[in-house]
Amino acid sequence: MTTDPQAFSNDGYFIQKQVYTEQELVKIRTILATNQQANTCIWSKDLCASSHNFLQFATHPKILESLKPLLGPDIILWGGSYIERTPGQIHYWHTDIESSRPEGGFVTVWIGLDGTNQSSSLKVIPGSHHFDQALQEAIEVHNKTRPNTTDDDVHQWAQEHVANHPGILQPDVGNGDAILFDGRLWHGSDNQNLESTRTAFLFQYARADVPVRIPDFTRMTWPFAFLDTPRPPCISISGEPDTALNNITEAPPQITADLQALGSTRFPIDLDATVPEGRIITQFPLTSGHTPNLQKIGIHYSVLAPGGTPHPPHAHVDEEMLIVLKGNALLHFDDGTGQITQTPVNSGECIYYPAFHRHTIENNSTTPVVYLMFKWVASQQPEVRALNLERFRVDPLSDTQNQNNAFHAVECFSGPTDQLKRLHTHITTLLPGGGYGAHADEHDVAIILFEGEIETNGQCIQPGELVWHTAGIDHDMWNRSEHPARYLVIEFHGVNCSGNYAAFAEPAATPKKKKKKRGLKRILKNFKRILGLKSK
Repeated sequence: MTTDPQAFSNDGYFIQKQVYTEQELVKIRTILATNQQANTCIWSKDLCASSHNFLQFATHPKILESLKPLLGPDIILWGGSYIERTPGQIHYWHTDIESSRPEGGFVTVWIGLDGTNQSSSLKVIPGSHHFDQALQEAIEVHNKTRPNTTDDDVHQWAQEHVANHPGILQPDVGNGDAILFDGRLWHGSDNQNLESTRTAFLFQYARADVPVRIPDFTRMTWPFAFLDTPRPPCISISGEPDTALNNITEAPPQITADLQALGSTRFPIDLDATVPEGRIITQFPLTSGHTPNLQKIGIHYSVLAPGGTPHPPHAHVDEEMLIVLKGNALLHFDDGTGQITQTPVNSGECIYYPAFHRHTIENNSTTPVVYLMFKWVASQQPEVRALNLERFRVDPLSDTQNQNNAFHAVECFSGPTDQLKRLHTHITTLLPGGGYGAHADEHDVAIILFEGEIETNGQCIQPGELVWHTAGIDHDMWNRSEHPARYLVIEFHGVNCSGNYAAFAEPAATPKKKKKKRGLKRILKNFKRILGLKSK
């Protein structure tokens, strides 16, 4: 059925049959049943920005074909929800707060998935988007509340705007059918089908030149209030977005079954790598895959040429940590008010970006900048997020520092994130002879060596190198050299971690003044240390 923009403008809604075919509905139900990365991060309507699958559902070609005549060529997707209505459940009459601005520019697409028929579909007041009054305002004017507003009330109020208004319409739609409606339309639902739960998608779109903000959910009555931050993540699905007006984010990554399972690995990093002439940046992928705590993680390092920036400020569902290994640069990031600010960063500085936090980096120096990137998606969503943008520095060693302790660990930050039970970082100084025996952690561990030399699982690690230990795999750590070592530890505590977080997992060890020869005596001594026996 062809979209009729004039009919949509007059009535405020449009019915599109069979947006999803029966075969597509079977696939969608299967994906929903497996719950493949369907967690929201910022607010309850960011499923499309958080999940590759939901983004695919919302950008079906039939939907895009219908939206362009209504919104024009430049369209953003800002809302995605999965809705269940049990038999007899009512969703009270309302106007969607986010899309209630008088100027319009919003289209909502409601698609029935299961248990959809005329008795369970949406109820709408045709033409109510022209009333210049949100339904919540009418409720306030008539001294009512949402729960005690009846169908008769809504019909009567509609007649106050349009004499002889025909009243409520409940379209006859089935599974796979869509109702496209203007965001200002008065609507509600009442699942009168007493035999089954009705499920549906709710996808919300806007013109790219329209601001989208999250409502203040502590104040749901008229007049509406909005939060300027955080701004909801929006995905450009057609034309050009306005990155200054809305928080435009990257499409979420696809989580596939063929991702490799990561183990314990060492990754050399070339701190002297250069950028070929005529290019801005060279990226060196190190690894990508999944772990018991992370649905997907990618690790790479980049070399950024003088004057270069890899991309404009952008955002994505992945949480991210950047570590400057060499050189000086400028960070550009959202300052918490929706504005982009900048600050200098130098070698040894580390930055954590939460999901959907806009950022980029610029090399404003005369020499290349080398930085290491961790970018991950996980399924854990704690009730309270403690960490926002975090920044800290790995200071150089001092000759006299901590000579009485084999280990000296300083916490950088630690707390839950949108996707982890806990993200923990600390900086360790390990003196000659110090170390610990093989053990396995519940969490994944990344170790970046800044100074000195360490050995783990028989491999010698040099400054600038990265070590990755996946949860559940044994690993040890020793300083076999005659000089102190200094390294950064990043712990990824995910859904499979118990939640019993010690400040630092590394046990203290007595420093040794001399480098020992590798022989049977030392091997036996190490085994005794691992078993907790005293050496004689």
